Amino acid sequence: MPPGRQPRPKSRVCAGIEAVAPPGSWIIYRPTADRRLVHVREVDRARAGVVVRIRVFEAESGKFVRDENP
Repeated sequence: MPPGRQPRPKSRVCAGIEAVAPPGSWIIYRPTADRRLVHVREVDRARAGVVVRIRVFEAESGKFVRDENP
């Protein structure tokens, strides 16, 4: 799909969002317990809903903090 024709991102309840995430998408989550961090779940490019990597970043600076197992 060309840029500008893609659907706008939606905010949704976290429960079950992985199951509907399209291949190659990112699920961005900011925990309420620690607002300093942002968790980015990368969905497999070939399999919808399958998280292959979780990366954690500082929210303010964007600095990479760590990888976590999905």
